[in-house]
Parts: sequence; structure tokens; C-alpha cells
Amino acid sequence: MATNRWRGDAVGVSQVDFFYAANVDIGDTFTLTCNRKTVSYVAKTTTPSEVYGGLAALLNAGSANNIAPEFQEVTALVGPDASGVQCLRLTGPVDGTPFTFTSSTVFGGGTVSITELARGSAAVDAKQLISLAGPPTGGTFTLSYNGQTTAAQAYNVAAATLQTALQGLSTIGAGNALVTGITATSWSVDFAGALAGTAVNLITGNGTRLT
Repeated sequence: MATNRWRGDAVGVSQVDFFYAANVDIGDTFTLTCNRKTVSYVAKTTTPSEVYGGLAALLNAGSANNIAPEFQEVTALVGPDASGVQCLRLTGPVDGTPFTFTSSTVFGGGTVSITELARGSAAVDAKQLISLAGPPTGGTFTLSYNGQTTAAQAYNVAAATLQTALQGLSTIGAGNALVTGITATSWSVDFAGALAGTAVNLITGNGTRLT
């Protein structure tokens, strides 16, 4: 049997994250946060690519104009992911220094905020928090992951129902996301099964129909 040995001089690998926007309307505000510093972009068209381009311009210019100095070591690029879905690709330093992004989107009706509670790795399962700002008193919202979007979910949807909706996305799959209710309008998502121990992308949300 081979014996594995860890070497301190191993070459670092850049961390890569992907951001996806769905159901974009003119005037929607998309925000990315890293180490408590944020950049926000207001959509001028209804195309996700325009949002990706706007955020990329802000992120890549951050170190020069102090919009977001926390992003100076992260490179943003608009393009397709491995599945061919257009997105915003965020690449960290070549030495493998990790970074953590969170995202939120303000739509006409309300805000659906997604926070990364734990980044997936070989020893840790990824965990994300979904929360509805306000909180809302009615209406519905949707969640998207890697280009796929759930059906409309009630503002106070049961955790089990939300879990079924997320697992119904082909980009997540059955048994690969476990949902726990935190409050009536917030839920944690633990990635499991085929997505366990994986650095997954952030879920995104649309709260246009929240009241």
C-alpha cells in the first residue's frame, strides 16, 4: 500500500468561486461582500451578463479607486462555467490564500440574502444561510443555483418544502442539500451527499414578490 506524505513546499492552487444572477430586472441591486467590504451594482438591463460585467469592473478596479480594497487580490472575469452557463468567475491569489464571498440582491419586493457560514473543503461540508430581510409578511421568493431556479416559495415556507425544492434542481440533486429552519423567514442549507466536502457556489435569491 502506498504511503501518502504531506509536503510543505506543495504548489498552491487558486480558489475559484462563481456568482450567478437570475430573473434580473432593471433597477435590481446586486451586492458582493468580502471581509465586511462590499461592492454593489444596479442593473441597467435585464441580462445577467450586464450585471456580471458591472460587478467585474468594480471588483477589478477596487484596489485602484478604493471602492473595495479587500478585493485587490481577487480577479473577476465574465464567462461560462464548466457547464457552459454564463457567470461571474472570482479567482483568488495563486498561492491559494482563501477568501469568502457573500451575496445579496435587492429586488422590487424585498431582499433575499445568502451568507456562507462554512466553506466546503475535503474535511468540511459547505453551509449557507438564507434569510429574508424585513422580515416580509407575505409573498413568495425563488432560489437559484448554478443557473437553475426553484418554483416560487412562500415567505414562511417549511424547511422540508424548501429542501425538496432545492434538491429538485438538477444542479443540486436529491440528497445533496439539507435544509433546517432557523426562524420563520431564515433557513440554513447544509450541502451533503455528492456535494459534501466540496467548495460549492453561493445560492442566489429573488424576492421580487415578497411583501
